[in-house]
This record gives sequence, C-alpha cells and structure tokens, in this order.
Amino acid sequence: MRNTFFEGFTMRGVSLSMLVPILCSAGCYSFQPLEIADLEPDMEVRARLSRTHAEELRELFPLNGSLIQGTVLEADETRLLLLAPVGNATRRGEVQTLNQRLEIAQQDLLEIELRTLDRWKTGALSAAGAFALGYILIETLSGGGSGNTPGGGTGGPQDSWIPFPIPIPLIGG
Repeated sequence: MRNTFFEGFTMRGVSLSMLVPILCSAGCYSFQPLEIADLEPDMEVRARLSRTHAEELRELFPLNGSLIQGTVLEADETRLLLLAPVGNATRRGEVQTLNQRLEIAQQDLLEIELRTLDRWKTGALSAAGAFALGYILIETLSGGGSGNTPGGGTGGPQDSWIPFPIPIPLIGG
C-alpha cells in the first residue's frame, strides 16, 4: 500500500514542516544570575550544585549534569528550600507532576539563576511557527504545485486524495 499523505506537499512545504518542531522546541526562557539573599518564595530558579552534592542527589532527582530546577519555597543566607519536579504520574487520564522538597545548604550552591519568560523570543518563535503552519496548509490545500490537485477530474486515484490523515477508531476489532 502506497502512502499518499506527502504527495500534496511541495519540497518547500516538507522542509517547513520539519522546521516547525525545531522552532517549537527552542527555549523561550532566559536565566539571570541571582544571589541567595535575593531569592523570594515562588520564584522559578535553576541551581548549579557542587559535584559531591549532585552525585548524592542523582539517585533521587533527575539532574541535568549538576543543574536542578524548581520553585523557591524558602531561602535565607544558609540554605535554599526548593520544590523540584521528580517525575510524572498519570491518574484517570490526567498527567500530574510529582514534586519533592529539597533542602540545599549554601555551600552546595555554586550558582543560582532566575528563570524568566523571554517575551520577544517567544513572540518571534510563535509568529514564525504560525507563518510556517499557514504556508504548509495553503500549499497542501491548494495542491502545492504537484500536479495532483484533489478533485481535479482526472479519474485517477488522486481524486479521493485527503490532505491530512483522519483517524477512524475501530470498535471491537
């Protein structure tokens, strides 16, 4: 059986469709260095831990090297109490993030960074993604210059061409 899904796409449309996930995966956040004294509850932060403390925590927490992200619960000049995500659980079809409180001594913190939304980058990536998606849809629905326009009256198998897959659930089979 031949897959006809991509036949309506032009090469430009296919390359743009591959670009959209890359644009969406680009981070829209930036990180600014911060001192422990400047931390306030509910701040989203990323902390770089000492190598020894990171190795101790690696069995319990998903660390990216020696980095851990979370929400500040409390902070003073001697310690940081962080609510860090440790995984996900599915309950009745709903995905929930599992969090763990983590106390980090000041001497185990090498660097603390505040996570903030970069509005310009987010807007630019959203606009680029919307443009690419719109272009792909216009190219696909207008036939995309492939010579096989849907319903073109040629009598061939392309007369019933659908520009996108439609999932049909099968019951009892």
